[in-house]
Amino acid sequence: MKISSNIENLQQVRDYIRKFCSALASPLPDEKLDMLELAANEVAANIIRHGYDDKKPGTFEIIILRESNGILIQFLDQGHPFNREDATLFNPETDNIIDKTGGFGLFIIEKIMDRVTYDQDDLGNNRTRLFLKI
Repeated sequence: MKISSNIENLQQVRDYIRKFCSALASPLPDEKLDMLELAANEVAANIIRHGYDDKKPGTFEIIILRESNGILIQFLDQGHPFNREDATLFNPETDNIIDKTGGFGLFIIEKIMDRVTYDQDDLGNNRTRLFLKI
């Protein structure tokens, strides 16, 4: 599914995840579906806000696959590359939630997914992969 990089399109991301998961032979438990939807929403929001600067026109693609032991969601975009090593996560043990200005989305994504990777594919697309065991 290709989506325009507009923050108003986040509902399409969530709907796509729910539609895919509802068509599975063995539906996901609600808790797992909610986690998958939340993480995917956060990735899409980060692509729009940071990859495309919340205004640069562009698109991103979402590919969902059912694997033998879980669900893999892959995001492909051509916005600014993301380097995980340069990002600062929110740390609930040391950061004051009132003073912290970012890193919440990454913290949530990496906390609730079983595997998260950020890289570039052979065509130069930014690629974010989320994997949730089921």
